[in-house]
Amino acid sequence: MTFVLCGPPSDDAKQLRDTVKLPNLQFHLGIDDAQKAWAYAHCTGFLFPSLTEGFGLPPIEAMHFGKPVFLARRTCLPEIGGDAADYFDAFDAAAMKRVVEQGLARYGEPGRADAIRAHAAQFDWDRAAAAYLALYRRLLGLPPG
Repeated sequence: MTFVLCGPPSDDAKQLRDTVKLPNLQFHLGIDDAQKAWAYAHCTGFLFPSLTEGFGLPPIEAMHFGKPVFLARRTCLPEIGGDAADYFDAFDAAAMKRVVEQGLARYGEPGRADAIRAHAAQFDWDRAAAAYLALYRRLLGLPPG
């Protein structure tokens, strides 16, 4: 299986690219939105074992394409992935491989991609903005808008 690491061309990413030389590992740093959408649409799965995530927009983006998503069970990621994602509780290679293999097998179940897409659809900017506006209005003692 080929693993593709995408993201901003940070110093850490460049150092990792220059240090880790595996035949099944590709680095694509600084991709644009169209390239990112293509990668999500054509990937087998999306691995995001972040330990310090602030929100987790990339997993939602991958789920928008109905792709299986594999997340660390840390920070906000379980709230984002819900039952639509698979989770890493341990980060050694064997444990992570088991999670991915089990999740990919589960992805083959009928309707799984549609369930993942439906989960992603609950994250909506307009709905989130309206909820925040309603909260601020309530806190300020203003009538609902």
